[in-house]
Amino acid sequence: MTAGSQRVLGIEPVEAWLRARQTVRISGLDLEPIEHPAMPDTPWAVSKGQATVYFLRQQPQGRTWLLKKFRPSRRPTDTYLKAVTSCLPGSRRFFTCTQRRILRPDHLDRRHSGRCLADLANWLPGTILMPKVPGSSWGTLSDGLREQEVAWSRPQRLEAAMQLADCIAELEAGRCSHRDLSLGNVFYDAQKQRLYLIDWDCLYHPSLPFQPNTTFGTLGYVAPFLADGAGQYSVRDSWTERADRFALSILIAEFLLTGPGSPVHEDGSLFSQAQLSVGWGSHLAQCLNGLGEITPACARLLQVALDAREFGDCPAPGQWKTALSRARQTQQGARTDRSQQRTTCGRCQKRISIPTVKYQELVHRGMAPLCGQCLRAQMQEAARRRHQRDEQQPWVTCEHCGKAMRVAKIKLEALRSKGRPVLCAECLAQQMQVWEEERQQWEQSHPAVACSQCAKTFRIHRGKLDVLRNTGKAPLCSTCLKAVLRGNRS
Repeated sequence: MTAGSQRVLGIEPVEAWLRARQTVRISGLDLEPIEHPAMPDTPWAVSKGQATVYFLRQQPQGRTWLLKKFRPSRRPTDTYLKAVTSCLPGSRRFFTCTQRRILRPDHLDRRHSGRCLADLANWLPGTILMPKVPGSSWGTLSDGLREQEVAWSRPQRLEAAMQLADCIAELEAGRCSHRDLSLGNVFYDAQKQRLYLIDWDCLYHPSLPFQPNTTFGTLGYVAPFLADGAGQYSVRDSWTERADRFALSILIAEFLLTGPGSPVHEDGSLFSQAQLSVGWGSHLAQCLNGLGEITPACARLLQVALDAREFGDCPAPGQWKTALSRARQTQQGARTDRSQQRTTCGRCQKRISIPTVKYQELVHRGMAPLCGQCLRAQMQEAARRRHQRDEQQPWVTCEHCGKAMRVAKIKLEALRSKGRPVLCAECLAQQMQVWEEERQQWEQSHPAVACSQCAKTFRIHRGKLDVLRNTGKAPLCSTCLKAVLRGNRS
């Protein structure tokens, strides 16, 4: 990277920030750059695609935050960036977008930040500050599986695949498409067995304005039917609903198949874009056979995706969830009790037969058995209510202790706009006490005085006031001081 490109990307202000060894308060969070583990005095950053992302550490909590600086030619419009969060469903899996801030000058708290970072104030506006999700990217996990440094059981693989299908189902319910579903944008927290999606700056929603400088996806996950006769891809062709279905199919296959000896293509994908474009080959055949040994239904769905000619032809998230659910049941072992219980549907009173074991589970949980039609209707209604609640009260995490909680959307937007942290009740009470102590200390070190010209009351640092008095100079407010300086220059 040349010095010129460094200045364009704004690396110099972040380097100055790192070398100052000072925290800077941004949106109520005390942050400092993380030093690159292999390069002293160099900020830890990753440059790819649209932007450079810097890693920050929050003090004293130790939480990691990301600061995203777009390349000028790849930056979406302000209108688009501000609208993305309001369009995205408020799922717990999408909290990095729910809590992100598009920084403005007033989000930098100069009172509680180092004075030597003047360049940072001009560099920060327009960048995006967002929390880092826990866990590791699928790209990192897949490398670990290939090197046998990570162990992933089949139940874990099926669970992760189910959660990914759930994510896309939630997006489709909100008429959204991620549009860059790939190994770098899917994270999995093995400790809590929870999957997250990141990077929402190419999101599609019918209300969002089209961005011509957005991405068409990541090679190894791009639907081959998007290519024109010359093999070129158009970003507009993926600017549509259901645009994640092909990549969903590929990622589920990767979740279930990647292991020691698995080939590596593109940036770590299981299939190369060329293999996907051809539509058939020995590697794809081997993968389909391997998938069929795990679950024939999933192998059939992958074949449907490979044969698709448009996104609507690709398997829907619900189809994947059904196939994966059956695979999990098979993995758990066939029930020895094959008997059926005749009973009545708890909603429509239709006579039905269900497995005795399932009937006993429902009775134990105090739930009424349902026929297939009523069960689907109930699940759809539950999904609708969940989606509605996520819209009104999206999931967030406390930005001090990490506790998951819901916050009313209007309140969340106000906090982000005013540059305030999102905190749970306990952390907010503690932080209010800290802020009060800081206010008192600042007022003690900055006594209130009257401007010698306009008589306006303002605060000035005690040390500076002592210097003025010792040299026989009268204190001036910022407005009068600027006027005097302009007069002296003229």
